[in-house]
Amino acid sequence: LDGDLYESTKVCLENLFFRIVPGGCLILDDYPLPGSRKALDEFFRDMGIDLKPIIECDTGAAYFQV
Repeated sequence: LDGDLYESTKVCLENLFFRIVPGGCLILDDYPLPGSRKALDEFFRDMGIDLKPIIECDTGAAYFQV
C-alpha cells in the first residue's frame, strides 16, 4: 500500500483491507510518515485489531501479518 498521506492511506485501507486473506501480509510503504501511520493506527484501532509490524525496513516500509 503506497498512500503517502492520511486520507489516501485511509481510503485504501477501507477499500482493500478485506481482500487480504487471513495470514496474508499488508505492506505499508510509507509507515514512518505521520499521516500514513495515523491512518493505519486509527483503522486497526476502530476494527479492534492490535496489529504490530513484523518487519520495518530502512526504506520506510513496514510489513504486517493479518
